[in-house]
Amino acid sequence: MNNNLRLIRNVIYRLKREYGGKVVVYRRTATVTDIKKGTEVNYYRQYPVNRAIVLPAIASREEHPNVQGIWRSYFDQSKTNIIIDGHVIAIIPEEGDLVQIDSEQFEIAEVNNAGDGRSYLIQLQSVEVFTRIQNHDIYLSSMTHCTVGVTND
Repeated sequence: MNNNLRLIRNVIYRLKREYGGKVVVYRRTATVTDIKKGTEVNYYRQYPVNRAIVLPAIASREEHPNVQGIWRSYFDQSKTNIIIDGHVIAIIPEEGDLVQIDSEQFEIAEVNNAGDGRSYLIQLQSVEVFTRIQNHDIYLSSMTHCTVGVTND
């Protein structure tokens, strides 16, 4: 059993060295409803991952005839998989978290343990609309003074 776990860790390490890319995981921290405007504002916290293994995307195509016998094709949203080592991220990824790879945005559809208990095999599904995210950095200099900095990504 130990040899298998060591083999999985070595494979993940080699894949990270060859195919590792920068990924940012966003976890929703709060949802606030603006009563005046009638809109919801979601607040996210970002967790950068410097070396996540990004596997190729899979796009499925379905063809169905309609009532008149005309064939139509439908493309499903593309799905991609990533592997994140548990040592490089401060949280355990959950379904519904948002992930940004380069300039593409995805939502976590499924999270599986990769077998060694420390890595996660994550299936992502592309999302149509990715809201503008505000990062709130809070700096505590003392117990009575707090500074909040807002950056827009």
